[in-house]
Amino acid sequence: AVVSRKALLENFKAIAEQSGDQAILPMIKADAYGHGAILAAKTLAQARNLYGFGVATLDEGREVREALGAKRRSMRVMVLSGAANWSDEKGQYCERFGLTPTLVSDEDWRRFLKGKWPERLKYHLKFNTGMNRLGMSAGLVQQVVSQLREKPPEWRPEGVATHMAVAEDADHPLTRKQLEVFRGITSAVKS
Repeated sequence: AVVSRKALLENFKAIAEQSGDQAILPMIKADAYGHGAILAAKTLAQARNLYGFGVATLDEGREVREALGAKRRSMRVMVLSGAANWSDEKGQYCERFGLTPTLVSDEDWRRFLKGKWPERLKYHLKFNTGMNRLGMSAGLVQQVVSQLREKPPEWRPEGVATHMAVAEDADHPLTRKQLEVFRGITSAVKS
């Protein structure tokens, strides 16, 4: 396959036009689905509205981080599932390579908090709102907020996420239900 950097940038711009001021997290996991994660990251690194890059595993994150180089150390590289079964070793790996873990289970959150990782790493939380594959229990959000209430502001997550089961159909009853639950989660975390 021949991958066009120009086409990649044009596709990103087309998405950005539709999303307004919303920051975009290109998923470049699995070697950008076979198109080249390094090529994609280097091509899109200067794009307007870029939130960072999403990868699946810690090793993918390291490869992207190393390819971006020291000048782009502050650019977010989010590990979406590879931080599962959180451990101090994974935390140290994230620190070393400047990776942003996404915590995807109640147990991961407990371990992350117990190890005081929120004071050391920026992170995201993923909540299950109905896809039932990965994500912390939506009912846990109040406990998370309570646990963080008396901590310094930098302990709060950079963001929260969910996975839509029927994302291509905004009017699907499950999509509407998931969005309602997710809005409640984001509202609670922002408070």
